[in-house]
Amino acid sequence: MTAVVTRPEGPAPSPAPGPSSRTAAPGPKARWVRRAWPVPAVLAIVAAAAMVPSWGRSGPGRGEAFVTLDGTARVERVDGSAVVLEGGANAGGTRAAKTTLHQGDTFDLVTGQADLRLSGSVRMDALAGASLVMGARPELRQGDLLVSAQEPTEVTAAGTRVRFDGTDEAPVAGRLSRTAGLSVGLYRGAARVDSAGTARALRALRRVDVPALGEITGVQPIRFRADDPWDRRYLGDAIALDRRLAQLLPGFQRSALHHGGGAQGLAAMLGRVDGMPSARSLTRLVDPDRPLQDVLLGATIASLADGGSYAHRWSEALRFRDAGATWGLVALDRRVSPGAVLDALQRVVDATPLDFGSAGRANGAGAGHGTSSTADGAGGGTDGGGATAGPAGSSGPGTTTGTGSDGNGDGGSGNGGGGGGGGGTVTVPTTPTLPPVTVPTTPTLPPITTTTNPVGGIVDGVSHTVTTLVQGVGDTVGKVVKPPPDDGPDCLLGVLCS
Repeated sequence: MTAVVTRPEGPAPSPAPGPSSRTAAPGPKARWVRRAWPVPAVLAIVAAAAMVPSWGRSGPGRGEAFVTLDGTARVERVDGSAVVLEGGANAGGTRAAKTTLHQGDTFDLVTGQADLRLSGSVRMDALAGASLVMGARPELRQGDLLVSAQEPTEVTAAGTRVRFDGTDEAPVAGRLSRTAGLSVGLYRGAARVDSAGTARALRALRRVDVPALGEITGVQPIRFRADDPWDRRYLGDAIALDRRLAQLLPGFQRSALHHGGGAQGLAAMLGRVDGMPSARSLTRLVDPDRPLQDVLLGATIASLADGGSYAHRWSEALRFRDAGATWGLVALDRRVSPGAVLDALQRVVDATPLDFGSAGRANGAGAGHGTSSTADGAGGGTDGGGATAGPAGSSGPGTTTGTGSDGNGDGGSGNGGGGGGGGGTVTVPTTPTLPPVTVPTTPTLPPITTTTNPVGGIVDGVSHTVTTLVQGVGDTVGKVVKPPPDDGPDCLLGVLCS
């Protein structure tokens, strides 16, 4: 049974006056509490805001990333839903795709590349085949990941933790590659690799491999490829110097062997070069069995580097080289630019009998720059474009193009100081300056044995021949017919005479 109590209509009766009906005035403490009530409210709002990921200008929250995609990727959310993203030129589009990864989301990059912007200054780049799980410490499950930051940040992979120690003054950039094992290479800055209690410290241009959990190899020079986009970004100077040295060093090797060879002899020659220590100091440092190229480049880079004594710089350069670093990496490690190395090598050539062969001559010094061609029967200039065609050609700056005497090619040579030959293109100035040509006023002809009047000679010859024939006929007739006596008037050619 439910009882319902109702109140009669009309205003409620006023309480009887008395001491209990009066309310006491609040004291000073109560008034202070009432005035301070907004403070805890503000604190509560701030605490709630700190639990919500920050967006907008401040960037993603901790454990999140803004992704810009040029290619195709699959994102699996922490709630189990999945989405496939496509964007950019690698996916046949014009605009990159964008998304946000939250803690626990899995990102699989199928094609192309992706840029990930994490909280603070942390940035990550991924290449096709990369797979990672987003979090406060992102986990690389497969593929290649580039990490750069100006603050400390961590990445994990198969139980191995990699801490990148970046600062504003010393930014860090490193590469993680995970296949069967894990490889960590550092482009700049410092890092620490910890795998199940086994740790290695890394500095720039070095790497370590983690073949299995708890196993870390010794520190080695970083590996790189000239066609890799990340390697080109951070190791471009080393790649360029290695490429140029590959052209120069074979010629140097031949030259050094020709001039006596031997590490000690080379060290003595290098002592003549400005900026190098004395020959005596160098020969004390050089191992007699050291390859000649190592002596040349070790001495050169040590002379250009800063910090410590020359002997210390020499030792550091050769130690890194002996560990497997290319000379481009050695120069980069000692903070020496490629241009400085090449300039120093030129000073070596200037101060010693050594050279680098044809590769050391800029633009093939000594070779003509004109364009030559071989045309049948073409005459040609031989030194910078003859003025007229001819078998021998003319030297000097040519201005016109002659025609070969017996052929089809042009007799003038090409555009520079190169070898002659026809077919070159000659630029004719507005007011051509012709070379002096000596032409005789009356050509001198070789002597010819003939008559002054050739027609008269012919007539005389014919007359002589006719006369000879007539005389021959007369002699023959005279033998048959006797001539008439001088006093026989009736004889006619002896026929009527007895």
